[in-house]
Amino acid sequence: MGRWLDDCKVNHPRCQPSGPPSSLPSRLIDIGCSNSNINLIEITKTTNVEYLSLSHCWGKRQIITTTHATLNERKRNIRWGLLSKTFQDSITTTRRLGYQYIWIDSLCIIQDDKADWEIESAKMADIYENSVLTLSANTAEDGDGGCFANRYQLEKDGTRYEVESTELKYDNVDGRPLSVFKMPLFDRAWTFQERMLARRVLHFNNRELVWECDTMKKILTTEYAKSSTWSKMPLQQQQIDQWRSLALKYGGKALTYGSDKLPALSGVAKRAKIQGKGKYLAGIWEVELPEGLIWDLCTPLSSRAAVDPNIQRATYRAPTWSWASIEGSAYVVHEEGVDYKYHTKVLEADCTPKGLDPTGEVMDGHIILSAPFTQITIDLKKDLNGVHIGGTGYHYQSFALDGHQTWVLFQDHHDPANLLTQDEAAMRFVEPYKPLFCVKIRTRELDPPRAEIKRYFVTDSLLLKRSERVEGAYERLGVAKFQAADEWDAFGNAEMVAMRIV
Repeated sequence: MGRWLDDCKVNHPRCQPSGPPSSLPSRLIDIGCSNSNINLIEITKTTNVEYLSLSHCWGKRQIITTTHATLNERKRNIRWGLLSKTFQDSITTTRRLGYQYIWIDSLCIIQDDKADWEIESAKMADIYENSVLTLSANTAEDGDGGCFANRYQLEKDGTRYEVESTELKYDNVDGRPLSVFKMPLFDRAWTFQERMLARRVLHFNNRELVWECDTMKKILTTEYAKSSTWSKMPLQQQQIDQWRSLALKYGGKALTYGSDKLPALSGVAKRAKIQGKGKYLAGIWEVELPEGLIWDLCTPLSSRAAVDPNIQRATYRAPTWSWASIEGSAYVVHEEGVDYKYHTKVLEADCTPKGLDPTGEVMDGHIILSAPFTQITIDLKKDLNGVHIGGTGYHYQSFALDGHQTWVLFQDHHDPANLLTQDEAAMRFVEPYKPLFCVKIRTRELDPPRAEIKRYFVTDSLLLKRSERVEGAYERLGVAKFQAADEWDAFGNAEMVAMRIV
């Protein structure tokens, strides 16, 4: 471990800090020279200190924390017996590497002080980026798991093997995958950000130690291994498609508190260098608009249940047009090489931070669009005979509600804005939101599905309802896709309307 760290500090220019840290954590743990000499210390702006950091799962079992009531006690002494095994192992590792200080979130942030939490969480990018090394307790579900798992001994006479590569995913000698990411820590949202921000990470796995820095990845294992692929996305080189890929991976990570959805990605957002990206709007960059509004959940259709999106959004954490407003991961619907024709203008977009962090929690947000806008009706019709448009055919719609339900509706050829469905469950689900509205975002032309059809179009739209929270505004319910053998659709000759979506 020490050799890897020393080599990186001396020989890896990409892994070196670009300058003095812009901010330091307010507190660090001084590990002392023995287990009886550990305490919390305050850090000033002028302090010149090197420290390690810990990335870990809190789990369901109570771990030691710092509160207003225990702050002075922690400054005097932190008893070794009160520390979880994970904390003990991380302190032992810090000593072995020759360092005096380590940052552990539960001890270095005052847990019952909202203001202190806001200040420290806003500095998360600096805290992990400026850490000499982040220790990652990958296998521990809670504090009892520790860093030092029982390693699998065997094969090759117990010989340790070291593999070096610029990428890292690996298989052992008998072909069984050794997946770094199938471990408890990688299911958590906060730790996703910690890995992305850290310059150097030492992963403690079941079978091996894995070193990861911005230059090199290495394994120290008891099993013979061969290198393949695993790489960290460089934040400084991100474009919009890379940001979307990152947000997609992040969205499905677990959070104890739903209100942390944006704060747990805040540090990454601060470091994402996207050319001409504009404002950061609750997980979406201004430059993404309006395409960034056309997102859908990644939950497989077979497992989608009729979950009311109003219940999902009961505790406000983002405007409804942001993927951060719902549970689960979402992807922006985009196809490379497709010539989209946009019908929407973004007149205004803004979010109001809830606290000190401009990329953290938001208390409000809105977007004003100018676009074709129409009210639609959805009726139940068990017998759909004659609903298709005879010779042109193929007029139908698929709606994906943010409440995880997808169903197909057909257009009544007598009234383009009247949609018909055979799905009684879908009708019960959507009934409380009537009247419903659609905003036309973009159109694309596809190859016709049948020889007699000359041209075939798909229109991507937003499905809206009137907002109960903000008078005169609308809220997103989902996305709607209109497919037709010409540009005839539910919008007809709808005029451009300016609408506020919250």
